[in-house]
Amino acid sequence: MLEEYEQGFSVQEVFQIGSTGICSQRDHVVFHRDKESLLKLLKDFSTLEPSELRRVYNIKKDGRDWRLEYAIKDVKANANNLEEYIVSCQYRPFDFYYTYYTGKSKSFIAYPRGEVFKHMLPPPPNKP
Repeated sequence: MLEEYEQGFSVQEVFQIGSTGICSQRDHVVFHRDKESLLKLLKDFSTLEPSELRRVYNIKKDGRDWRLEYAIKDVKANANNLEEYIVSCQYRPFDFYYTYYTGKSKSFIAYPRGEVFKHMLPPPPNKP
């Protein structure tokens, strides 16, 4: 059986990138089924006080790499054009959610992993 197993291939040969996926560290805040609920959250991040955000969105204490203050700063930096940064992505295989993606680490998404995240986006539309 070992001989047959060793004739197989390594997972590293199959995948071009070896990395953990994106790390939000706050999935219930970062990923949304519909664009409207994400947009509402983003607008709240632009206007509400941190204590109110924690209460309304059930955000517990900050972690090492995800802090509410970092997420607020990231959202406020683009407050006038939030929709430009809203993308549909594969949360799980064949399960698309919306998120706010700027590509910055330790912001709205703790570790966005651009080299991995780009593979989670829908394919570009076919051009005639």
